[in-house]
Amino acid sequence: MRIEKEDLSVQEAAGRDQVHVSITRVCIEEGLLVATDGRILSAREIRKEEGEAFESFLLDAKALKNLRGAGTLEAGTNGCATFRAESGVEINLKKQEETFPQWRRVMPNPEGKETKKVMLSVEYLTRLLKTFKGVDQIELEIIDEETAVSLTGKTPDGRKVQGVIMPCVLR
Repeated sequence: MRIEKEDLSVQEAAGRDQVHVSITRVCIEEGLLVATDGRILSAREIRKEEGEAFESFLLDAKALKNLRGAGTLEAGTNGCATFRAESGVEINLKKQEETFPQWRRVMPNPEGKETKKVMLSVEYLTRLLKTFKGVDQIELEIIDEETAVSLTGKTPDGRKVQGVIMPCVLR
């Protein structure tokens, strides 16, 4: 199973709370890397060869952050696996024994529901979010798929911060 450098970005969603250790982990499951801190969740497909199957593993998010590079996940014996980074670092993994949050229960499933989808540029959204420094919460408003997406928040002293991003592809 090949894990690209970009795939490692899911660790940004992992928790940092050492009391709830399971959310400080990245779960490798069914061809996905999954991380959550209980508020945000990131799931990212990873490359696997046809017919390749793995049991679930948990990897410390801090260890992933330190890898800073691509690598391969190779199955071993007795439920173990090894992540071999291109940098030469190897991390031995044991089969998942800790309980990782049941993330599939909270993943939205729009099947049978009316939805509005707007494709946004990650670059522009990231730049826009940087203008919300000091804001704790942002309201995201999508009126329809042909209009800009509005983000609104307030600074701790009550000043309004507002941003707009235009959709790049309409669906």
